[in-house]
Amino acid sequence: MIAKHKETAMIHSRTSNGVIAQKILTKLYSTVVIIERRPWLAGSILTVIFLALFSFLQRHSTILDSDAFYHAKMTQFLSWGVLIKDFPWLPFTILADYYTDHHFLYHVILVPFVWIFDPLIAMKVAIVVLGVAALLVYFWALRRLGAVGAFWWTILAATSWPFLFRLNLVKALPLSLIIFLVGIVALRENRLKLLALLSFIYVWTYGGWPLLLFTAGLYSGILLIVNIKQWRDAIASFTSALLGSAAGVIINPYFPANIKFYERQIIDIALIPTNINAVGREWFRFPPFELFTAAALLFIVALIIAIFSVIGWLNNQSYKYNDSQERSFYLTSAVLGVVLFFSTVASQRYIEYFIPLGYLAVALWMSVLVRSEVMAPFLEILNNWLLTRARYMLAVLLLIIAIAFGYVGRGVLPLDKRFKVGWSLTYLKGAIEWFESRYPGQTLVYNVRWDDFPELFYFSNNLRYVSGLDIRFFNKRDKSDLTAWEKLYQGTADNPSELIRETFGANYVFVSQFNTTEAIKMLEDNNFPVLYKDDEAIIYAVP
Repeated sequence: MIAKHKETAMIHSRTSNGVIAQKILTKLYSTVVIIERRPWLAGSILTVIFLALFSFLQRHSTILDSDAFYHAKMTQFLSWGVLIKDFPWLPFTILADYYTDHHFLYHVILVPFVWIFDPLIAMKVAIVVLGVAALLVYFWALRRLGAVGAFWWTILAATSWPFLFRLNLVKALPLSLIIFLVGIVALRENRLKLLALLSFIYVWTYGGWPLLLFTAGLYSGILLIVNIKQWRDAIASFTSALLGSAAGVIINPYFPANIKFYERQIIDIALIPTNINAVGREWFRFPPFELFTAAALLFIVALIIAIFSVIGWLNNQSYKYNDSQERSFYLTSAVLGVVLFFSTVASQRYIEYFIPLGYLAVALWMSVLVRSEVMAPFLEILNNWLLTRARYMLAVLLLIIAIAFGYVGRGVLPLDKRFKVGWSLTYLKGAIEWFESRYPGQTLVYNVRWDDFPELFYFSNNLRYVSGLDIRFFNKRDKSDLTAWEKLYQGTADNPSELIRETFGANYVFVSQFNTTEAIKMLEDNNFPVLYKDDEAIIYAVP
């Protein structure tokens, strides 16, 4: 009798727990539905989350990338009403003859921030504002393009650590994403005037402007294949993007110098792999294992979509599209995602587009699968299982939430640590200001490390420097300059004093704490007199 009562109590307890679990799941489901159906609520929640996230990361008095100093200086010039069209600060590079501010509109947008804050602080404040704005536009674009669960896809993309890292650099990426995302929405909705205008603006804003033109061309080509009867729409879409881009290049404050600049920036630097070891790490190949772990969730979702696509194909199920243009656009998103994946494998910097546009592609295709009822049998089984085993489903859900928090923490906390050891806002200030106060303006300084240039330029724009912004900007007319620079950088020059004087005409050498020990040893072994030394830099005279 006692055993029977215990068994009855256990059954009652399991039933009670099951009811509670079911109520919790029902409440969670209704919350998800409310967020999905009320975009303003979802947008407000995202704004609070992203403002808190970006503010948390940017609270440090450091920056993650030295290019911030260059952007701060160019913005400062504009805030003074000075448009830089000549760039005498790097006389051995093509910038001396073909300078183009390919971030011009980005710098214009930063000007109000510089009016309010110190330029370097302004860069950090602007990243918070523009970063949050870019992610909100991403959410808007997902909804506009027909993705189900746009709120959650935005969270997943935004908390992917490589993408979050790139967004927090003081670069034009957030503004570039805003223009690109609005541009592809205009492309999908056949708003050709808006597409042309955005293509024009893109050229003035970001050196990677061909991405929007490439996407428009890809879409037009796929639309022709899918439905040849819409050839007029296909041609019109690509023509609009092409004319807008061409107008942006020609109707430009830097025309015609920008033609030569784009040749070097887009073709020689962005598209052609380099064997120069001294370029930024972002231009090297992404180790496959590191890439797959960095974007693990994206690859998992893509694999799920691929599996269900094969199942649908084996069962002769067809996908449901609103029209051939939607089908063409979804195919475009998939192809673009694959292209960006291989681009990222070849060069790490493309992760900044692969992550958001990869998630956009899987979000659209997942929506198609759900709409086409390819996943209906699986969802029905899941629903039945949910009704009968709510406790287990709740446990699985809690596990997923725990994994999600771990996923976010894996990206945010290491990134926060990187900020703690980032570049100080006064990095190299003491050394270069000491030098500037003792030597005449336009004195040429041989900076051994090319990526020290932004800091040197920011704190002293009265001097001239040998290399900067990218070592591949060295003028191709005399390859001996680059060969000589590489020997000095690697510390392998037999007679560095003679090389520095005869090849570059410099009498002073600037070495930062990040220079190779081989280069410093080379200078010391050749008895270069030390003029100045602190914890960040050493300035030598050339004997």
